[in-house]
Amino acid sequence: MRPDDHDLTHMLEIDRDPVVNYRLHLPEAPIRLLRVPDKIAGFKKLGHRTLRWFVMENSLDALVSSRICHDLISPVGAIGNGVELLEGYAARMPEIGLIADSVDNATAKLRFFRICFGQMSEGAVTGAKEAETIALAMIQSPRLNLEFRMQSAGFPRERVKLLFLILLCVETALPVGGTIVISEQDSGFVVRADGKRIQMQDAWRVFAGETLSVTPAQVQFPLAQAIGAVKVENSDVNLSVTF
Repeated sequence: MRPDDHDLTHMLEIDRDPVVNYRLHLPEAPIRLLRVPDKIAGFKKLGHRTLRWFVMENSLDALVSSRICHDLISPVGAIGNGVELLEGYAARMPEIGLIADSVDNATAKLRFFRICFGQMSEGAVTGAKEAETIALAMIQSPRLNLEFRMQSAGFPRERVKLLFLILLCVETALPVGGTIVISEQDSGFVVRADGKRIQMQDAWRVFAGETLSVTPAQVQFPLAQAIGAVKVENSDVNLSVTF
């Protein structure tokens, strides 16, 4: 059973930490745990997963992202249904094909971003096939080939969220395209990328513990770093990310 929000707030001493503010134009810096009062013996039963749930579930930006994705997916789906009806009467019109492709692209982004940036509930699980379908629709392209090599039937939503954020990071390292392979390792994932050229932006340095400014297009880097430990290894043509 989850602890009551009010009780948990009083059990923890949290403060605003400017050191981990990546200048994401947030009204306030992210929160961090200062210390757990020794007199609260019951906190040991909560553990770090509960703390992460408290921070994620009460994150205003995550709630806003979930709301936007939720409210947009229905009208986008309705447009897709309308396009399917039109195809029966105007299948030869190239404009219909362009609209259909745009709807598919918008739907893929909404489903992907809802997991990446949306609210994350404790205990939620995402099926391996569902994660693969969503990721392929978002990442796969003529210049990028994405392969899933999974054995498990499903994964904690938190791990899938981190995986999707890492995929957005890896995508930036393949400016001329390449192949991305996702596989399981222990209780986590390994994402390997091969291409003619690996381009590592400065934002990758957040995984080494550096604090630096990022652009809106790089927001996935500090968000991924905040969820869990990430190990990065790269050469001129290869990139490996373990988490």
